[in-house]
Amino acid sequence: MAQNWPKKPMRINQHVFRFSEKGYVDVDFNESDGLSRTLVAHRLSKSFPQFNVSFNKSLTKLRFELLLDENARNIRKSDFTDELLYELRGCGIIFDFLSDCRKPILAHNCFMDLLYIYDKFFDRLPENYADFKEKMHSQLGLIIDTKYLALNMINDLTNLGCKSYSLGSLYRFLEVEDKFQFPKPGSATVVLNEICGKYNLEKDTAYFLHEAGYDAYLVGVIFLRLSHFLHFKEKQQIECRPIEFQQNLRAVDRFVNKINLIRSSTAYANLAGQEILYVKPNLLVARLIKNGHDLKRAYEHLTKKLSLVSGQMDLELMKTSTINKPVYLLSIDGQNEVGKILKSFYNDTLFDVRNYKNSNASRFFAISAGAAVILAFSMFFAKKKLNDKF
Repeated sequence: MAQNWPKKPMRINQHVFRFSEKGYVDVDFNESDGLSRTLVAHRLSKSFPQFNVSFNKSLTKLRFELLLDENARNIRKSDFTDELLYELRGCGIIFDFLSDCRKPILAHNCFMDLLYIYDKFFDRLPENYADFKEKMHSQLGLIIDTKYLALNMINDLTNLGCKSYSLGSLYRFLEVEDKFQFPKPGSATVVLNEICGKYNLEKDTAYFLHEAGYDAYLVGVIFLRLSHFLHFKEKQQIECRPIEFQQNLRAVDRFVNKINLIRSSTAYANLAGQEILYVKPNLLVARLIKNGHDLKRAYEHLTKKLSLVSGQMDLELMKTSTINKPVYLLSIDGQNEVGKILKSFYNDTLFDVRNYKNSNASRFFAISAGAAVILAFSMFFAKKKLNDKF
């Protein structure tokens, strides 16, 4: 603010004689920030209580108007206090409005966003997870996470050709690539106003991703398309016709206030209740030791031996397999079963069976992750060294 202040200090007393003729005086002012303008006007009003200090419409001039009435001075002082508080609240005003109106809020993969919003605009983050969920829910009420919604439709979307559930990819699949044909004939038509004319919706607009207004638009379109699809799927209707917005909301009712989580013991954070926790299965890897074996007989040998020592399990061919040397991933319930299987295959002549975390596949991903971290640090220090040099 100090950098933009006029080079010559304002001397109000030089213009006092003119108040007898006009009743006010205008002073040039070039501060563009709203909060700074309010702070300056508030400070000047306190320093010169006999004047009403305000801005012209273009916000380029400060007007000092002589106040002869004591009541008028008190009213103006109160107005300035309200204006100052309003400016200081900043974006908090928006979240206060959202909290008061209790309208549905749409977001995409928004758990970290909710933590940030709560901490910056409502209160300090609570000490524990349960308190955060309860207080966040009391503030915003109804939140729909389109990432969680899409992941719960993964079978339908995958069958239709969807390969990614990031915000931009999901939007391109639903709108730009035009592969999501089922709901579109009767789904809502979205029309953008002139302000949003820069968004060419018929092409890839990744350039605008993470721009708040554009991301909000993407989330809204994704919600309309997916909820429209669910509405007719649940009714087992092929017909596609327009529906009311309340029907869109009812179609996703079971997904409301469930926020997508990753790398957790639950797939979502339920702001309005308890989550369903899932137990990760015990994983084993069975790898054919040598080439040249009859693969059909080797597979029969593996499954027969497993059936003798374990009841419930899933067997899946891993992507790291080759045609002549298959690798199988075993999902087993119960740690006792794992011990029995490892003991049974200890000296097996066909298959090497071990815990997944000790297998080559697991080590490959660990090494890849470690290499990525090392590369990131190397790039950081290289950039820092260049910055220091130049």
